[in-house]
Amino acid sequence: MDSLEFDLHRLILKDLAVNISQADDAAVIESGINLLGSRVELRAPQDTTKESGEMKEQERVPLAASRVQCHIAFGELAQNLPQDHLASAVPVLLDILRDIPFIDFDPSLNWTDWALPDQLVYSTVTALLRLAEKDAESKGFIVTAIIKLATEVVSQMKTEPSLRKSSVNIVITQAYPALHGLYRALISTPFSWTIADWLQMTGVVSGLLEEETVDRLNNLLTDIAELNDSSSHLPQTVLNRYISKERPLSGYFAVCCVMEIQWTVLAQTLIAPASWSANDIRSVQSDEEEDAAAANGAWNALVSKRVTMSEPYPTVVLEGLKQALDRAMNCFTDLLVQMGELEGEPPSETYAWETMAECLKIASVCSVALQSMDSSLYSRLKLLLSDGSPVYDPFVQEAALEATIMLLKNFKSIAPAMVNHLRRFVASPLSIFQFEFASDHKIPLVLLATAKCLALCIQLAPGDDLIMSTMYSLLNYVAASSKGSEGSKVLANSPYNDPAVNDMVETGLRSFTEEEKRLVAISTVCVVSTLALEFKVEEVTRLTISMLLQCLRTAEVSVESAIAWNMVHLALVAPQSSFVDIIRAFCSINRVEEDRSLNKMVLAAQTRLAQSMTLRAAFYDVYLMEILSLFSDKGIAIQTAMSLDDTKREFRGNTKGKLSEKYQSRLNSLLEELCSLLLPLDALLSHNDFQPHLQPPTSLIARFRNFWLLCVLFGFTSRETRPICMTDWHSQALMRIAEKTPPIVQEDTHEFITSELEYNPVLRQDYLQEVFHQHRATLLNYIPIKHGEIRDLFPAHVVFLLTFHDLEAIRGSRGCPASVPTYFSNKDVNSSEKLVACMDAVAEKIMRNTLNELNSRIVEHSLPDSMSQELQKLLVAACHRIAKVRDIAAKYLHRLITSFPSLMCDAPLVCAILEVLTLLRRSCEGEFTDEAGLYPEL
Repeated sequence: MDSLEFDLHRLILKDLAVNISQADDAAVIESGINLLGSRVELRAPQDTTKESGEMKEQERVPLAASRVQCHIAFGELAQNLPQDHLASAVPVLLDILRDIPFIDFDPSLNWTDWALPDQLVYSTVTALLRLAEKDAESKGFIVTAIIKLATEVVSQMKTEPSLRKSSVNIVITQAYPALHGLYRALISTPFSWTIADWLQMTGVVSGLLEEETVDRLNNLLTDIAELNDSSSHLPQTVLNRYISKERPLSGYFAVCCVMEIQWTVLAQTLIAPASWSANDIRSVQSDEEEDAAAANGAWNALVSKRVTMSEPYPTVVLEGLKQALDRAMNCFTDLLVQMGELEGEPPSETYAWETMAECLKIASVCSVALQSMDSSLYSRLKLLLSDGSPVYDPFVQEAALEATIMLLKNFKSIAPAMVNHLRRFVASPLSIFQFEFASDHKIPLVLLATAKCLALCIQLAPGDDLIMSTMYSLLNYVAASSKGSEGSKVLANSPYNDPAVNDMVETGLRSFTEEEKRLVAISTVCVVSTLALEFKVEEVTRLTISMLLQCLRTAEVSVESAIAWNMVHLALVAPQSSFVDIIRAFCSINRVEEDRSLNKMVLAAQTRLAQSMTLRAAFYDVYLMEILSLFSDKGIAIQTAMSLDDTKREFRGNTKGKLSEKYQSRLNSLLEELCSLLLPLDALLSHNDFQPHLQPPTSLIARFRNFWLLCVLFGFTSRETRPICMTDWHSQALMRIAEKTPPIVQEDTHEFITSELEYNPVLRQDYLQEVFHQHRATLLNYIPIKHGEIRDLFPAHVVFLLTFHDLEAIRGSRGCPASVPTYFSNKDVNSSEKLVACMDAVAEKIMRNTLNELNSRIVEHSLPDSMSQELQKLLVAACHRIAKVRDIAAKYLHRLITSFPSLMCDAPLVCAILEVLTLLRRSCEGEFTDEAGLYPEL
C-alpha cells in the first residue's frame, strides 16, 4: 500500500478506519486495531530521552508521509471505538502524541486543506479527548500529554530562529501547522475540562502572546524570502495554502488562536458539555467534525443560561483568571489603537477584527468565572454598542452583543441601563445595520443580535409596560420617516408613549439626513419585528403587527419594503385576525401601488410567505382565497384600463387595426404584474399537505374558474398568443397550479351559462369584444369542423371553451384526465346544443392530445403516479346518472386502457373495476328481489 498514490492511500485508510469503527463484531474491530496499529511507527526508546524544549535538527526522527497517513487513520479509527477496546488504543495514541514534536515530516505538498503535522495533531488529540470522556482512568494521562504537546510546540515556535534553512522551515512547515491542528482539535471537540487543566493550558499557550514572539512570527515570510534558494519553495507554498484557507500562519493569527483556545476550554469548565441543551449541541450532532463545534456549543450554552458556581475558586485560579482578563483587555486596547491609526480596513492577514472579538469573549467568560463584573470590560462593551464606537465591524459588534447577553444572564442589575443604551444604539444610522434587499434577504446578523440582546434586557428589567413602551419609542423613528405629516401622527395617541422619549427621538432625527433617517427606520422595523418574535406573547405580536401596518402606507418606499419583508416572520406566528390583516395589506398594495420596486418587494414577501405556510397549515385556504381574489381584481382592472385607453390602435395606410406601440407596452406592463402572481400561488399550492382540489367549497371553485378564464383571456395558456412577460418558469408554475385546480363546472350551479359566463364580472364585455376575433380564430384552429356552431357563440362561450381545452390539456399531459367529464354534468350547459357540440369536439381533441403526450412519456417509463387514482375517478364517472358524463368518461377510460394495457396491472384499479361490477350485479338483483318500479330516463 505504500506504493500507492498519496490521495488514494489516504482515502483507503480513511474509509478503512470508518468501516472498522462501525463494525458490530468485536473480532473485526480488534483485527482492525491490530492492522492499523502495526502500521504505526514510533521512535526508538533511546530517542525518547532526548526530548527537550530546544529545537535541534539532529533530534528529529524522519517519518515517511505514508506512515503519517497511517497514524492519522489510527486516530480516526480510535475516535469511535467502543469501551471494550480503549485499553489497546489509548497507549498507541499517547505514544503518537509524544513523538509528534520530534518527527521530521516529509517535505511533501501532496495534501489538501491542512499540512500533515496539522492533520496528525488534530486526529490524535481529537481521538484522545473523545476516549478520555469514555475512560475516566486515562483522562488525567491524556490531558497531561496534550498539555505537554502544547508546551513542546509553543517552545519550538518561541525559539529564536536564525536564517538557516532548518530552523525557519521547521517553524513554518511543522511547528506552526502542529499548533493549528491542536487549535482545531480543542475548539472542535467537546470535553469536560477542569479549571486546573485550563490554568495549565493557559500558562502554556499565553507564551505566544509575548510581543517579541508575535513580531517574530509575523516576519516568517520575510525570513523565507531572504533565504532566496530552492529550500524556500516548500515553506512559501505552505504559507500560501493556509492563506488561501483564510488561516494566515502569522503572529496575529497565533494571538487569535490562543484567545479562542483559552475561552473555549474555560467555558467548558463552567458548563460541561453534558449539561448543554439540544440547541447548544445541534451543530455537534449534525457533523462531529465541524470546525469550532466545541467552541460554538460552549458559547451557546453560556449565552443561554446562568452560570452557577458549586464552590469558590482557590486564590491561584482567581489570579489566573484576572491575568487572562487583563491580557485580553490589553490586547483589545492595543488593537483598538492600531485600528484608529489606520486610514482604511486592516489587511485580512492581521486577523484584527477576529482577534478583537475573541478578546471580548475571553474577557467576558473570565468575568463570569470570577462572578464579578469587570468595569473596564463593561465600559468597552457600552462604547462598542454606541454611535461613538471607534470601530464598526460585524465581528466586533456581534461579539460585543453576545458578551453583553452573557453578562446579562449573570449580572441582571445592568439590564435597565442597557435597555436605554441599546435603544439609542438601534436608532443610530450605522453602516453595519445596512439592510440589503438582495439574494437571501436576511436581516443583518448584527441587527439580529442587537434585537435579541435588547429583548433579554427588557425581560430582565423591572416594569410591566417596558415591552410596549420600547416598541412605541422605536416605531416613532419609523413614523418620522413617513412621506408626509400623516405618519408622524400614527402613534401619537398611544397610551405607551413617553413624551420624554418622543422629544429625544425628534431631537435626534433633526441631525440626520434623509438617507440616515431611512436607514434608522429600516433598522427599527427589523428590531421591533424580532422583539415580537422573541417575546412570543400573542398580545405583543398583535399590537406590533397593528402598529407596523399603520406605518405601511405612510412610510418611505424602502421602509415599506422592510415592513413587508418582516411581516412574513410575524405572519407565521400571528393569530388568525392579524394574519388576515397582513395578507390583505399585501394585496391592497398589489392592487393600487404604482411603484414597481415596492410591488416587487411585496410580491417577494407574498411568495416567501406562501413557501413558509406549512408552518400555518390552518390558514392555507384563507391565503389561497386572498391570492385568487387579488388575481381576479387585477384582471378586471387591466381590462378596464385597456378598454378606456385612447391609444388602442393606429392607422397607417393599410395597417388598419394594428395595436399601437404605446398601447402594447402598457398592456405588457400590466400583464407582467398579473402573471407575477402565479409565483406565490404556485408556492402555496406546492405544499404536499394542501389539497384544495379535493372537496372544495363553492366559493373556491368560483375563484379558480375566474382565475383560469382570465389566464385564457390574456393568453397565458397559449404558446402562440402568450405575452412576452410569460416566461418558461411562469408556464411551469401554471402547469403545477392546474394539477391542484378543482373541476371548474359544478353540477348544482343554476344558470351556469348566464351567471358564470355571460354576466361574469371578471369578463368585461367591452374588452371581450376587442379580443373576440383573436380567441375565435384560436378556437377554430382547435376544432375547425365546428365552424358553424362557433360562429353563433357569444364571446364568453368562446373563452369558456378555450379554458376547457387549455386547462384540461395541461391536466391530461400531467396525468390528471379525470375532470374532463365534469364539464358535462351541469344541466344548463347540456341544454345549449351548440355549446355542447363544441365541447364534444374539444373533449375529443383533449383525449387525442393526452394520449399522444402519455405515449411519449411511457416510452421513457415516466408515466405520472397519479394515473391510478385518475382512472378510478373516470371509472366512477362512467357510472354517473347523467348520460353525457357517462359517455365521455367511458370513452376516455376505454381509450386510455386500450392505449396502455399495462394500466390494468395496477391493483387498485382492478379492485375498483371489480367493486363497480359487484355494485352493478347487486343493483340488478335488487330490482327483482327488493323493489321494482319505473324510473325516468336520464
